[in-house]
Amino acid sequence: MRYYFWFAVLVSLLGPFFSPLTTAGELYHTQIRFYSPTQDPREGSLNNEYYGTVTALSKNSITIQLTTTLGEKPKTFIVSETLAAGKVPKVRRVPAGQFQANPMMYWYMYRLTDVNVGDLVAIIYSRIDGVDICDHICINRRPGGLVPPLQKEAEDLGDFREVWKMEHPGKPVPLWFAKVAPVIPYHERMNAYWAKIAPMPRKKVIESPPISP
Repeated sequence: MRYYFWFAVLVSLLGPFFSPLTTAGELYHTQIRFYSPTQDPREGSLNNEYYGTVTALSKNSITIQLTTTLGEKPKTFIVSETLAAGKVPKVRRVPAGQFQANPMMYWYMYRLTDVNVGDLVAIIYSRIDGVDICDHICINRRPGGLVPPLQKEAEDLGDFREVWKMEHPGKPVPLWFAKVAPVIPYHERMNAYWAKIAPMPRKKVIESPPISP
């Protein structure tokens, strides 16, 4: 038992030294909440996920039909000001007064104008004053076509060096990022994944598509 105690002490002492190594990683400190599709999030909750097929779009809203729950009605989300303005949603929503330093995962940075009716998507939304607001959109699949590329300013954030520059403006990139492996664009990852699925009748079964690359 004493070994576990001293291990816990060691981790607590060294934790601050390792934390800078993870801030520029794939995690981005998003803390996404995965509620049951039929469970409403609490008031004021941020970074909640919802997924399904897009059934309707407007300049200010997106409507999604769950594909995993039978009988569930399509749900309409008001989009954030960033999405409504046709911009790339790089910054995640944070509680009032909290410092914002980390971007959202780059594959959740599709613009509203990138989305088509029929797309299979995952979104990140917030419950503000009783209204569900879509902050970020990830396109997982486009039936009859290919998942579209992200905007360059979003795709660039797949590179740890670019994430570091965004998190630490004006500071030099650390030497340990000097040899970062080339990043496979998100849409190429997804399109390669779906290409593995055999045509009907299926001989190969994929249980579920990945939410992220």
